[in-house]
This record gives sequence, C-alpha cells and structure tokens, in this order.
Amino acid sequence: MVLENARIILKDEVIPGSVEIEGSQIRRISAKPIPGSHRIDLKWKYLAPGIVELHSHGGGGYDFLDNDDEAIAKASECHLMHGVTSILPTAVSASDEALFSFIERFNGIDRNVHRNIIGIHLEGPFFSQEEKGAQEERFIRPVDIEYCKKVLDMAKGNIKRWSFAPELEGSDVMMDILRKEGIMLSAAHTSATYDDISRAFDHGLRMLTHFYSGMSTIKRVNGRRILGTVESGYLIDELYTEIIPDGFHLPPDLLRLIFRLKRNDRITGCSDSMRAAGMGEGPSVLGPRENGLDVIVEDGVAKLPDRSAYAGSVAIGDSMARTLRTALSLPLPDIFRILSLQPAEALGIDGSKGSVEEGKDADIIVLSDELETEMVFLGGERRK
Repeated sequence: MVLENARIILKDEVIPGSVEIEGSQIRRISAKPIPGSHRIDLKWKYLAPGIVELHSHGGGGYDFLDNDDEAIAKASECHLMHGVTSILPTAVSASDEALFSFIERFNGIDRNVHRNIIGIHLEGPFFSQEEKGAQEERFIRPVDIEYCKKVLDMAKGNIKRWSFAPELEGSDVMMDILRKEGIMLSAAHTSATYDDISRAFDHGLRMLTHFYSGMSTIKRVNGRRILGTVESGYLIDELYTEIIPDGFHLPPDLLRLIFRLKRNDRITGCSDSMRAAGMGEGPSVLGPRENGLDVIVEDGVAKLPDRSAYAGSVAIGDSMARTLRTALSLPLPDIFRILSLQPAEALGIDGSKGSVEEGKDADIIVLSDELETEMVFLGGERRK
C-alpha cells in the first residue's frame, strides 16, 4: 500500500512525498512517486506518526477501571480515532478489588484486537497525602513491598510504568525491584525535595508525572529555602517532564516557561484524560464508575465538584497537537516529537514506534490542516 501526495512529518522536517507500507511496517519513504497497485491519494494532507499516550484513564464515556471488557474496547477505540496508536491505560489509586480486576482484565485482552494497548500504568497508590490532588485519600497508602510484589506477580509483566511518591519510606527498595522488572519509574503526587528526587534518580526514576500538578515546589524550612520536585525537573537534565497540553493544567505562559527552561528533548505530552474525553460537558466520574470520584466537566476541563482543583483533563490525541501549536507556535516536527517520539523513547519502544521512519511500525495518522485526525493506520491496517 502506498500513501501518496502527503506532507510527511519527520523528526526534523516536513517533506512532500509518499510512504509505502508493507505488512505492518513502513518500507519506504520517498519524495518521488512510489509504484504500487494499492494507492491512497492523501491530497497533501499531513502524514504523522501515531501519538504515543503514556497516561490515560479513559475516554468516550468509559474508564479503564470500570471492570468491564466493553470499557477497555470503547475507551481505547475512542483514543485511536483521535490519533493515539499506542496507549498505556492508567489506574488511579483505587480499592484492591478495582485494581486487581483492572489488572486481570488487561492480562486477558486479545492483543490482536487491542493492538494500540502496549501495557498498563499504575498511578498510585503510594502517594503523599499533601499532594493527593484528585486521588482519593482513602485509597492512598504507604509503600508496602509485599503488596507491590503481589501486584507485580498478578500483572505478569504488563505493568510498563508506575507513578509514586519517591520520598516515602521504603521507596528505594521498591524502585530497585521495579527497575529490575523493566518498569519506567515516575514521580507523582509527591512532596519530595530536590534531595529526594536526586536520590530517586540514582535508583532509576526517569519521569515526573503531569509536571506541576500534584508536586512540591520551593518551601521554607527554618528560614532556609528547600527546592522541591518542580525545581528538580529543571535541574536534573535527564529527567523527563510529562506535560498535559490541554490549555488548562498548564496555561500558555507556564508552557512557555517550561519550554524555555527545560531541555525540549526531555518533554513528553500526555492527556491524563478521564472518561469524559471526547464527550460533552456535565457531571462525570473519575475512576471506576462505581465507587469513583464525582467530578464536573466545564470550560473544557474536569474539576472537583467544589471547583477547588482540576480532576483530570478531557484532552485527547490530536487536541494536544492543536494546543501545542496554538499556545507555543511549535513547528509540527517538534509537536510530534513531544507527543510521539519522546514518549516512545521514555518507555524504550522508540526502536519500533514514535516516528515515521523506514523499518518502524506503520502506526500512521493523517491530519487535516487544522490537525484533525482523518485517517488512522495501526500496524499497517487502516482503522479510520
């Protein structure tokens, strides 16, 4: 199959040309016509790498914690239709019943059907109560190594990322265990100081979850200023900072500050989307439908009912690309490094995903001038 007459978004430039797909992979990229019997004329629309989403709780009216096979199918399909070709379904801190059911359902999914699901992300339950945000206090717990091992055994290698507060007692031992399992370690809902984050980095911490949200910053202790997690993200060059480009969690001025101070090749985008992503405004639930947290979606973002804090975004796939272009005027190659390549690098899957390159998986999206997703190819198979 040949996708021709495209504006191809590569890692560092946009070129006119064609892309040939053979089986599940990209066989050839050329500025010249490529012969082939099955051809699709893209009429000079943008051809981009599929978005790699490392942090999503749901979408399309479903949460991945709903304890329902339909929820897995509907939520992942909703993201796919908005250009997300790789996704880590994410669980918030929840009851053991909800968490264990979540893990068991993902153990049993048919990966040939849900090809965009590449593993799971646990956001919790080892968090700081001070920085809990929309995480429910009743489900937050101290680090428990035996509990951690139980979850690992149950997940059978499907956990690809785990977010936690690295200042908690026992976290060093836990990090060493998780790192040996190849799990990406990420700091979240944390009161950590710079010293805590530096120590955690030595134990394998590589990302700060939803930068600025649910994390410590500079504070005074006996008159002395102590740096927090936010400052650690700027000072430790190799740490990835995960941003939510929904236009709310990080307003445009703050986004500009981040991109001025942080190495741009260590910034990754995520939606942190909840079930209302891709839906209208009104009441919704963060977490499992039963026993979850009531929220309200208004003004384009989910909030706690008392409006005291945001409670997850309703951004989804291509909407993040539009926000980055509008807020920062970033070139398209930069936008898709943030949304595709750099998340893939952080997770260690950039050998096959994250960019339009010969030999990589044919996870390709076709976008209008307005960056609306018009076509989706997942492993070479057209899904939209």
